[in-house]
Amino acid sequence: RPFWRRPRGTSPHDPVRDRLREAPPMVVDVQARRPLPPPPLQEYPRGSLPLPPLPGYPKSAPEWSHLEEEDGRKEEEDDLPGGVAACFALCCARLSCSWCLKLAILMVCVQGMFMWGPLSRPLWIPISSDRACDKCDDSDGPPQVLDKRSPMPGGQPSCLRWCESRRDCQAVDWFNGTSWCTLYAAACVHPTATWDGASSFQVALTCHARNGTSGVIIAGQCYTGVQLPTTWSLIAQEVPALLRSPLSWACSLAVALVYTYFSSGLAKRALKPVVTAACTPCTCCMRWTLGGGCWRRLLALSLAMVLWGAFTWRMWGLPPTSVAEALKAPWSELSWYAASAFVFLMVACPSLRSFIVAAFVTAGGVVMSCFNSMAALVLSACFDVSALAGSAAIAGGTVVAGEASAGLLAAGGAAEGA
Repeated sequence: RPFWRRPRGTSPHDPVRDRLREAPPMVVDVQARRPLPPPPLQEYPRGSLPLPPLPGYPKSAPEWSHLEEEDGRKEEEDDLPGGVAACFALCCARLSCSWCLKLAILMVCVQGMFMWGPLSRPLWIPISSDRACDKCDDSDGPPQVLDKRSPMPGGQPSCLRWCESRRDCQAVDWFNGTSWCTLYAAACVHPTATWDGASSFQVALTCHARNGTSGVIIAGQCYTGVQLPTTWSLIAQEVPALLRSPLSWACSLAVALVYTYFSSGLAKRALKPVVTAACTPCTCCMRWTLGGGCWRRLLALSLAMVLWGAFTWRMWGLPPTSVAEALKAPWSELSWYAASAFVFLMVACPSLRSFIVAAFVTAGGVVMSCFNSMAALVLSACFDVSALAGSAAIAGGTVVAGEASAGLLAAGGAAEGA
């Protein structure tokens, strides 16, 4: 203040008076002699928030208007053809990644069946169900006998496994009446032994005709109409069925739409009413479960355990109670138990959940960056967006670095929480 308006006895620079002058006024309830609660926050639509002018600036500061113009320009860019092309490229990239992942899983599963599964064992072809090669009408006589055993513990399956354990064994005779097992170096063509419940089997061998067609030796002849299963033959048989499956396409499209919804602002605004209506029941259930006391969570856990037990008992019966029973259980049942244990650990252990989510985010970001770059390069000519193709290769490396750093940060947070 000027010296003629200043109160008497005050200096021009009083820190206490200046601090009190700058402090916001406090509304006090005179009757209760306590401060009133702050007024409720008022929500304003996007772009209409009243901003207070800064000291020394006019009422319409250019800095605030620049930020508002930038937000509006970003929304307008999403509505341009380039934004539509980028949204479509994200969907196509995720769809192609889904199908490549399906093919990779199919190849791994088929190869695992040939290495450790049921296809790792030789395939057996019955020579005769009521005759054995111990006596035959072949021109060369009976084949060479490698070994004999009687009685054979374990029955016919043990006899076949005994032959599989030897490289030079190609056929067996099994006499059910005496549990007699005979191993041969080659299979006979015309067996004639009929005593003691005789039967004979041979290992399926691949043969090739003169025109190069492969087949299987049956009764001494090469039958090209029968093929032994291989990795590529099974993949070639399953891929068309996978492409014709409506369920497979529905799952891939659902995953692509979810990825596009979370990655594109245009898709998020377009699908917001649908997503809100679909997620409302789940959101209400989660709020009801987590917002109440401990009894609500126990009720939800009990309901989940009852549903899990009913489904497990309906599909496979009672769970195995010993290691021997678990080893004899089918792969589908063991996979179900493993998946159930994994889900339980994810729910019960937050640090493990954070670590696994970080690992998936990192790996998914690295893989998806390649597909995003390829989709942008391919679709740039279709949509005539010049910037889309030019920035695709650069964006790939940027996304890889960003996703990797995000995953490492999340993993570090999980380790600190643990």
